[in-house]
Amino acid sequence: MDRDVANRFISMPSVRNRVLGHQLFALACGGFLHWGFNFYNTAHSLAPVDPFTDTCAGGAFPGGDAFMVYPGPDRKPWESIRYKVFAQAMWDHRAFSLLAKLIGRESVLELMDTNGSGGRLAMDDFSYDPLHYRRVREQVNERIAQLIDQQLIDQ
Repeated sequence: MDRDVANRFISMPSVRNRVLGHQLFALACGGFLHWGFNFYNTAHSLAPVDPFTDTCAGGAFPGGDAFMVYPGPDRKPWESIRYKVFAQAMWDHRAFSLLAKLIGRESVLELMDTNGSGGRLAMDDFSYDPLHYRRVREQVNERIAQLIDQQLIDQ
């Protein structure tokens, strides 16, 4: 559950969260089951917990598994770093999907360098270099911009 795979537990480096967008696109996943957006209770909701002092739902789950946001004032959630990184992962997926519509899925996969070392991305094989994901995203953004500029010129 917590070794060599992507997830968003507090104890994990953010790269294991950010890779989710790459994995979902590269492996053509049809969806993503997500739970624990704002679960501030113990297991089976037997008692409430303060997520600022208890990150593991009374010991039921790994730290951070039960929530990605914290309760803020006026019922507005405070985003955790894990939430922000997860949002980046989903934005990566959206950018890959847009580029795939423009140049084809296989071309996007080639551009992604799917595991950061020229190998095939898998659920348990991905780059642990946080800059890898920024570089890939910049390349994808540049390619999208080039294609849009080219379409404008051709019109």
